[in-house]
Amino acid sequence: MKRYEEFLTRTQLSADRRLRISGPRPVAKSAIFQDFRDRILSADEFAALMKHAEGHIKNIIAIGYYTGMRKGEILKLTWDKIDMNEQIISLQAADTKDREARDIPICDPLFKILQNMPNRIQEAGGSNHVFQWRGQLVDDIRTGLRKASKAAGIKYGRFVKCGFIFHDLRHTYNTNMRQAEVPETVIMQITGHSTREMFDRHNTVDSTDLKQAREKQSKFYSKLKVAHLVAQNQIYKK
Repeated sequence: MKRYEEFLTRTQLSADRRLRISGPRPVAKSAIFQDFRDRILSADEFAALMKHAEGHIKNIIAIGYYTGMRKGEILKLTWDKIDMNEQIISLQAADTKDREARDIPICDPLFKILQNMPNRIQEAGGSNHVFQWRGQLVDDIRTGLRKASKAAGIKYGRFVKCGFIFHDLRHTYNTNMRQAEVPETVIMQITGHSTREMFDRHNTVDSTDLKQAREKQSKFYSKLKVAHLVAQNQIYKK
């Protein structure tokens, strides 16, 4: 617990740096288009998707669902960014789309998933990327995601009415955390959606907020009951 609190104190420095941003960053038109999507994956749909997803696709989906990380951030994730002791994923500026470092709490369900994943750290000169396929980095999951969605009875595709795409897991995470009563400023820092206006209005995210966010996440997911238990059974089955 002491190490965890010390880590969160260091995270406060990151929040302080964000407060010194001179103004809001310009938003690309493509990003605005993506933000208009409101497709949310329900707990039942998540359970069904996990049941039918195969191999590394299952764990990639799970990390997206439980962290709100972008697909590219997940596919490039390395084991040295994952601190199982402190239950934190630390992304450096070079790892993120907006080129800003951020820390992501690992909730209890995700912690169990990571515990059951094979540690792929190799000898010197090898790759320690979390997701590999036949010795190569995974760079495209559309085929596997489309196959799992079809088997789960979930419409798939950006231009399909009510269709699901991987980016929707990010929206789902935001919605779940809001329902779990995690403060918006904390959610925005975790997902990298921060703006100057939001921080000015709500002040800063302190060292206690990330800890409370993780605890509220775990409590929220535990209340999903049947659908979530089904998802866990599929995830942890060896």
